[in-house]
Amino acid sequence: MQNKKKDARGRQNAERKRKYRRIRGAAITVIALIYLGIVGAAAVFIDDRHIEITLFGDEDMNAEVCESFSDPGAEAFFTGNLFGRTEKPVELRVESDVDSSRIGDYTIKYSAEAYGVSAESYRRVHVRATTPPVISILHEEGYLASWLVGYKEEGYTALDNYDGDLTDKVVRTETEDRVIYTVTDSSGNER
Repeated sequence: MQNKKKDARGRQNAERKRKYRRIRGAAITVIALIYLGIVGAAAVFIDDRHIEITLFGDEDMNAEVCESFSDPGAEAFFTGNLFGRTEKPVELRVESDVDSSRIGDYTIKYSAEAYGVSAESYRRVHVRATTPPVISILHEEGYLASWLVGYKEEGYTALDNYDGDLTDKVVRTETEDRVIYTVTDSSGNER
């Protein structure tokens, strides 16, 4: 009976030694591959990792002053060749200083970070006043101009979406058969 126990222990010890040799052999192989630079090829795949940010819409956009601006947005994906091709959506951070109530050039910054790599992309937004002012001719109910009496000025107003009231800047020109009203806003839009 004791001999059987000794034989069982001997087999267990021999099995442990074989496992140890296999593990030790695998470790030596990995060390040798690193020494020979073969693992350097794996580093090339790791270096291929990047985040790609795709903007929806144009990189340069125009917006009308005093109208709401809606950013069309973007999306970000992590892409790489680590243990096979990987493509995963990642969280996108958006920083914007766009103020559509003021004429100017603004920037929207999109950034993402994942798995040790990061990326940034930018959109430029140009807020401009392109809408001309509106001139409204005032009219008294029941008044009709005639060739005997002539035309009596009833009044007018001029409003701009950015500059506001431009009534005092209206140029009134009379010709033989008509009165022409023109006004120009600070952005050069004329009506």
